[in-house]
Amino acid sequence: MGLWYGSRRIPSLFTTAKIILALDLELWYLWSLKFITVIKILSPKVFMVRNMLRDLMGFLYVVLICIAAYGVVSRTMIKQGKMEFTARSLFADIFHAPYWLLYADADDEKKTIDDLTSRNNATNLDAESVATHMLLAFHMILFNILLLNLLIAAFATTISKVETNSRYFYHYQVYTMTQEYFEKPIIPVPPFILICYIGSIIRYIYYKLKQCCKKQDDIKKYKYYVTGIFKMIPVDSEFTERCTAFEHAATYDYARRFVENKKGKRPT
Repeated sequence: MGLWYGSRRIPSLFTTAKIILALDLELWYLWSLKFITVIKILSPKVFMVRNMLRDLMGFLYVVLICIAAYGVVSRTMIKQGKMEFTARSLFADIFHAPYWLLYADADDEKKTIDDLTSRNNATNLDAESVATHMLLAFHMILFNILLLNLLIAAFATTISKVETNSRYFYHYQVYTMTQEYFEKPIIPVPPFILICYIGSIIRYIYYKLKQCCKKQDDIKKYKYYVTGIFKMIPVDSEFTERCTAFEHAATYDYARRFVENKKGKRPT
């Protein structure tokens, strides 16, 4: 899409193309972090970042409500009748300026409040200025002490959980990455990937026609899997026996604990 906009030779479209390609490059750099998962030392760190992003999403919901609350209330008191009701102006006044309070940057906000109230010497504006300053102080405490410490505590809990099972997470990520590239087409680069998809569709139709022409007992022989069957085949046969014994022991242990928990929950 960015290349298409750039080929139009229109200045405005060229700017759009530049933004799209810049964002695409950013996403590509972030996506390349997945290759770190095969490094045993760094793999748990990537998993920590992924889990911390999940905690951050819930935190951002609370922060958005607090930012909107301060932005609406403060602008109602100090900018009543002076705001432009456009999308850009509303976003800048209600969300953009209060957002920087998260980083303890309140100098610009205090200067804005003082400048707006110093232009008018009305008594009601002085009272509103004092109320807005008190509201600003309250939200600084809320943002920089309560919410940020809550986020740090959530991150610490997530990191400790991953460190406890770091070996498990490493093997899990290596397995999923191996499976992903096993199921990818032979030529995963557009537009050549269309050749692989067309070939898969032709093979799928061929095997479906084979199933229609064969007996019921022979259908399984002609069953077609689009991505193939991913299965780890160990070189040592004893390893398979050990895995089977481990699965049996784990299943037995889980069933025993499940029954014990059910018995413990029965009313006496």
